[in-house]
Order: sequence, then structure tokens, then C-alpha cells
Amino acid sequence: MSRQTLPWHARLSSQQGAGAWCAKPSDLHPYIQLDLYWPHKIRSIAIQGMHTKDAWVTQFTLSYTDPNNVWINYTAAGIIKVV
Repeated sequence: MSRQTLPWHARLSSQQGAGAWCAKPSDLHPYIQLDLYWPHKIRSIAIQGMHTKDAWVTQFTLSYTDPNNVWINYTAAGIIKVV
């Protein structure tokens, strides 16, 4: 994994050459996990690719934890939402 693809580079509109988070191409179940430290209402999610053709997400799911740290998939009408 390149130094410019590590998790702390997961930011929108990074400066040219600053990097971006990317999973390893061999990772069959890539994910990135954020700790917001306290409850937040997430109103939108934005993603962007890098300047290479294989460096962007085409779909993803969202999960969050309840107060007991149990992971819950975000759903719509009872079906896991794939964006």
C-alpha cells in the first residue's frame, strides 16, 4: 500500500498529489471505518475518485454501531441500501 493511500488520506478535495484512501486491489472486502467520537446525524456522504481509472468507488453500503457497539447496516424499506 502506497503511503499516499493510507486511511488518513480519506478526505474530499485533497490537494493534488496529497493522496487518497484506497484499499489494496487484492482486498475482497474493503472498508474504511470512522470514529466520530460522539453521536452525529449524518445528512450526506460524498465520495470522489483519484485521477487514475481504477481509483474510485462504484458502490458502497453504510453501517453504524448502536450504543452497545453492535454493527447495524443502513437499510431502506428493510433492505440493505447499496449506493
